[in-house]
Amino acid sequence: MNKGLQENDTMNAGGTNRPFAILAITGLIASIAGSLISTALIMEYFGASIALADAICRAGSDINACRTVAKSVFAAIRGVPVIGDVPTALFGFVYYGYAALLFISAMRMDSTNRRAPLVLVAMLSVPALIADLFLLFVSAFSLNAFCPLCMASYAATAVVLAASLVALWHSRTVRPDEGVPGIIRSLAVFVWNRIIVHGLAVFLLIAGGFGISLLARESLADSMSRFGGDERASRLIERYEAVLESRIDIDGAPIDGNPGAPVRIVVFSDFNCSSCTRMNKSLKRLLEERPGELVIYYKNFPLGEQCRDEMDRRKEVSSCLAARAALCAAR
Repeated sequence: MNKGLQENDTMNAGGTNRPFAILAITGLIASIAGSLISTALIMEYFGASIALADAICRAGSDINACRTVAKSVFAAIRGVPVIGDVPTALFGFVYYGYAALLFISAMRMDSTNRRAPLVLVAMLSVPALIADLFLLFVSAFSLNAFCPLCMASYAATAVVLAASLVALWHSRTVRPDEGVPGIIRSLAVFVWNRIIVHGLAVFLLIAGGFGISLLARESLADSMSRFGGDERASRLIERYEAVLESRIDIDGAPIDGNPGAPVRIVVFSDFNCSSCTRMNKSLKRLLEERPGELVIYYKNFPLGEQCRDEMDRRKEVSSCLAARAALCAAR
């Protein structure tokens, strides 16, 4: 066995063996992918979705599950003095970026020194994976939302950890300093000799993460300004408050949501109306995104002359029948 290890050490001494190179490149790709995913999640937190990320987050559903997770208390450290909100994804961005740097460092070293950056990657990946598992548990059992981008980032962390551990195994040697003390010593030397470079790299990654956050905020603010910003919103509120209060009879109307919710919405719709169908999908999504906060009352407004004298739409005869059937079913 020792002979095999010695042969492995001899093969590695002159450069990088093929299995190690494949593993290091795999870890590097996973790290880069994790950085990109973290960037998208930072954008999601501030409400500035990237088109591709939004499509992924809505996979199999009309609901942006990533946005649902981003609204939770676990999505950020909120109210940090001077800085403001710090998205959880920003920590992921720094972790993946630094892991990529360490994989590159390992690939540039010979077998006698490459263990140190790999050990550092593994040491960082273990708590990162634990945090990911905790967030996965929260998403599944507390938020009831599965964020595809979050899942992809968890997978990236697992790949980074696995790649670093297996690459470490392929970099094993039988030198006298082999073992935990030797690994700790080589790790300390690696960090000390590169403390300025790596410190600067981490600083730049943190600055980059905050830069992405700032761009996301500005993008959202720009979108709001194009819409009209606070001035238009104020005008709309004034117009709304100027309208006389009207009372709608909702006794016996079918409802969806929490009957005791503070927000009540009354919907007038026709079962044959395609626009009403699209609106109902949006309302369903709103109910899922804000559970317990609102209740929807449904009122029939069939666009057919059989039940509305003012209508002249013979092709909508079934609207009246559908409305009556719905009322019967509700009772």
